[in-house]
Amino acid sequence: MKIYLKTIIPITAILFAISACNVEGSKEHLLTSESWKLIASETVDFFDTIDNFARLKACERDNLYNFLPDQNLEIDEGPTKCKQSDPQTYIEGTWTFSNLETQITINEIEYFVQEFTEKRFRILADIQENGRTATIELTYGR
Repeated sequence: MKIYLKTIIPITAILFAISACNVEGSKEHLLTSESWKLIASETVDFFDTIDNFARLKACERDNLYNFLPDQNLEIDEGPTKCKQSDPQTYIEGTWTFSNLETQITINEIEYFVQEFTEKRFRILADIQENGRTATIELTYGR
């Protein structure tokens, strides 16, 4: 009986800790539970505001973004593909939360979470572009 308890208690604790990583209601759970669609993308610098979303082709605007629990970012081409020979889904990098889920790194770019609800996810990052600092804002919706 002692051996059984010494084995079962640590295993139960480990399983509980693993399951707590994606607790229902957490930002991670909200992020990974359903697909997201990019609904706005802007780049702002000292001189200009560029609407990146308006520059996307229609076949790119309907893409779905799946932030997978294994921290891979999967792109689903959505109802229309730009090229029929392209795969429907593919892995397009990684993501990870940090600083109590107030920051998210996507493909090595660190974004600050500005808004996060069940239906809307908005993030900002400062990037270097053509020797100037610019802020990129991405907004995803469901």
